Amino acid sequence: MGAYEPLFIAGSTTGLVQGRQEFLLPSDAFTRLINMWIFREEIVRRQGLAFLGRLQRNFTSQSLGNSGASPWSFNIFTILAAVIPEINPEIQPGSVVISMGGVTFTDQGNGALTGSSAGNSGTILYNTGAVVLMTTVAGGTPATITFNYYPNLPTMGICKQELNSQNQFNTIFFDTTYAYTYSNVTEQFSQLTTTTWTGNDANFFFSTNWWVDSSTPPNKLFWVTNNNDPIRYYNGTSFTPFSPQIDSTNVAIVLVNCLALLPFRGRLLCFNTLEVNPATLTNTKYSQRVRWSAIGNPIPNGTYQPWFDNVRGLGGFLDIPTSEQITAVGFVRDNLVIYTENQTWQLRYTGRSIAPFQIERVNPELGAYSLFSAVQMDSSLVGIGDKGIVECDSYTSERIDIKIPDLVYLNSNVSANPQRVQGIRDIQQKCVYWTYVDFSVSTQTIPNTVYPNRRLVYNYENDSWAIFTDSLTALGYFQSVVSITWQNATWAWTEATYPWISNTELYPALMGGNQQGFISYLGTNIIPEGPQNEQTLTITGITGNNTTATAITSPNHNLLSGQCIHITGIPLGTPFSNTLNSPYQGLISGATQANPCVITTSLNHNLTTGAQITISNVGGMTQLNGQQCLITVLTPTTFSLSNLQGVAINSTAYSAYTSGGQYVSETINAFGIKVINNNSFELFHYNPSSGQFDIPQLDSSSLTYVGGGEIVLRDGIDIVTKKFNFADQGQNIQLGWFKILADSTPSGAFSLNMFLNYDDPNSGNQAVNWPPMNNNPSAENPDPFFNETIPTTAPTLIESALVGTVPPLTGSKFWHNVYCPIRGAFITMEFFLSNAQLAGVEQQQDIQIDALVLYMRQAGRLQTW
Repeated sequence: MGAYEPLFIAGSTTGLVQGRQEFLLPSDAFTRLINMWIFREEIVRRQGLAFLGRLQRNFTSQSLGNSGASPWSFNIFTILAAVIPEINPEIQPGSVVISMGGVTFTDQGNGALTGSSAGNSGTILYNTGAVVLMTTVAGGTPATITFNYYPNLPTMGICKQELNSQNQFNTIFFDTTYAYTYSNVTEQFSQLTTTTWTGNDANFFFSTNWWVDSSTPPNKLFWVTNNNDPIRYYNGTSFTPFSPQIDSTNVAIVLVNCLALLPFRGRLLCFNTLEVNPATLTNTKYSQRVRWSAIGNPIPNGTYQPWFDNVRGLGGFLDIPTSEQITAVGFVRDNLVIYTENQTWQLRYTGRSIAPFQIERVNPELGAYSLFSAVQMDSSLVGIGDKGIVECDSYTSERIDIKIPDLVYLNSNVSANPQRVQGIRDIQQKCVYWTYVDFSVSTQTIPNTVYPNRRLVYNYENDSWAIFTDSLTALGYFQSVVSITWQNATWAWTEATYPWISNTELYPALMGGNQQGFISYLGTNIIPEGPQNEQTLTITGITGNNTTATAITSPNHNLLSGQCIHITGIPLGTPFSNTLNSPYQGLISGATQANPCVITTSLNHNLTTGAQITISNVGGMTQLNGQQCLITVLTPTTFSLSNLQGVAINSTAYSAYTSGGQYVSETINAFGIKVINNNSFELFHYNPSSGQFDIPQLDSSSLTYVGGGEIVLRDGIDIVTKKFNFADQGQNIQLGWFKILADSTPSGAFSLNMFLNYDDPNSGNQAVNWPPMNNNPSAENPDPFFNETIPTTAPTLIESALVGTVPPLTGSKFWHNVYCPIRGAFITMEFFLSNAQLAGVEQQQDIQIDALVLYMRQAGRLQTW
């Protein structure tokens, strides 16, 4: 055998390749590329989802009827069922104000209602709406309530509404029933108008902007359809139903709704229409129809009827000569490309008054099956169909997914899943995202998953693909009115470990909404989240059990067993807040004037000796506020304090403790989950002995959950390389070691598996599994020389380390040596986050791989392994 020869792999452009022979792939190809992608020749970790808000409705002074005698027990959702019809509504903690007989009950955000006078108090369960009031007010007194609540409905549209101001737009968000807008003042959503819709969770909202109203100055009109309710237009104040008469001989013959609508050549066009049939006077679906208005104003007014199709020069229609439905539309240059289920067409303008448009077939085999899969590119329209991902330039239509030819077949064709595919273009990062349901993954733990569980990433700059693990139902753009600068940033310069490409004021940011109405930024570096997600799921129930794992209720959570999460936002001082919140935190009920100072907590603190905490909001002994301390556990509800150097904090000269206070630890409280069904799962802690999440979280069955709390997904990564080999030389391959160039992080690391040959389930670089080359099982010995973990922290020089403790090297990138001598016919590398890393600080660190150097050599004649 000769000397090791380096194979340099850098400037990655190939990305994910599936359905091909893995030993024939380019060296920079990956057979699995999950939550990493190719960006500007680097393999980078995806950015996390940053929370904007939740779709919510706000009520003021709603009548509760007449009060009952004290204690008055009632249910908000029952009394207000007419205006809160949802199945899983949640009251926003801290938003409730109840008034009756001159007494006001104010929500403290922790399930307690404080009365404005003595003898008045109460409790509330935010998840169920149950309220109990102890009051001095006599029964039979009229009562009102002001509150906000979350309908917990899926996001169905994120739509741009053009404004009169140049380069500005508003975003209107939809769930199945309501329209919302976001306030930069309150930093919350609110219902836009009282208009409601009746579609289901497959009736997504398509919008366009066309024409103006008659006000002074005129307002631009925003049009929207969900292919179920009437078409409506919005003038900035209200939505107006739109059902124009289309036949001059009968006022009953009208356009009812459509799949999509777009302005084209001065006319408003509707596609895949529902109309009143002239013969039967019943609503009839014309799935192949394109209907248009007269040039100019599309809104009828008295004798002006721009949609008449039997009056020359006004409206008209055209039926595409196919039995297939129109499924998607979009512009390519000055033509309209129309996808049907299995074909591609284009609509051309003729200029003739009697027949202003003509239809032409572009491709008889390739179509798209989702309206929102169609993504507008510079000179083409890209859509996803049942045969592949298709690009049409109005002349030709062809597949662009040659590297991943079978992925479209993983999108389930049940529960309207094809219609749920949503696409959007990220111009800044030169990529396109599509959400989809990966049926092969979802059936592992949840049969018949309805909502998307993956995001396909297409980098059109280098023609590479990747997959993100996301659950998003709708995509769109949002324009912030606040610029993020270093002056108003809430983080330190050293925390921003990414290139500074923050969204400026009024710059369109990519947004995603999910099945519970959470709206998130799609990782565009507007805040320093890096790979960390913020909250994306709600908790509506917690069930403790003394012997089995605590169960979480989260409607349509779309999670899989084995995923890692942490929980935040359970109101402090309420049941489960001390055991489930991450980081561990709680309320202080006492502090001693002693050496060392001893803290008493209102609930079990669940901390361990050596944990670091920060104290705030202490009354009386204010000297503790802002202090970062190390603790020594004394009892389940007490610990003593020392400073970060380990010196006891002497509080004998501090002011006496009077009330309040809270602590927040640095300890991550992560869980692995085991899915029970679509709406619930159990919690398990990481077990260092087994390397699995198999220690059940135990909470008392007597605890009553008051509401609140949200779920944060702790996403991992999974990268699998090609199968490296010397098969073309008729030789086995031996890898001695490799070097990896990665961006430096404060405390990051990821794990490595090395696999021999084809479908070998055992990693060859784990010391305890390493077989010697003589294939003698009795001679197998652990060998600590092998690397299983690759740090991304700055290294220290070995030579300097021999002299004494030295600081790490400075720099933004470093080469890391990985030792893993291994030999076989084929060698495959997998980079991933282990369970320990998912539960630790490593999960919160970025990962960027710039280059690999593999030191390999031929290792003898190919043989059977």
